[in-house]
Amino acid sequence: MNRVCVFGLGEAGSLFAADLVNAGQSVAGYDPAPVDTPAGVERFDNPDDAVAGADTIIALTASADAEQALGQAFEQIPPDALYADFSTGSAGLKRRLADRA
Repeated sequence: MNRVCVFGLGEAGSLFAADLVNAGQSVAGYDPAPVDTPAGVERFDNPDDAVAGADTIIALTASADAEQALGQAFEQIPPDALYADFSTGSAGLKRRLADRA
């Protein structure tokens, strides 16, 4: 079983997280906003703790939050983890994020 961390538990993130739980994945979640946590998702108050031991990190944020999402736990993301940015950002933003990662 993979451990997946979802950054952003808003409308899209909560759907992705719930589907991953239903598919049998271990799912951690982080969102600084007071949004509901889908059943089966282990929610963390700290992004560093949320990414600990994750195989995959999925960021589902608005474009304006994409760089902060990557940076908030950058030092704690396991070096062999996949970081997938599903934000609404432009191709240029995605390239900047990839260069940083």
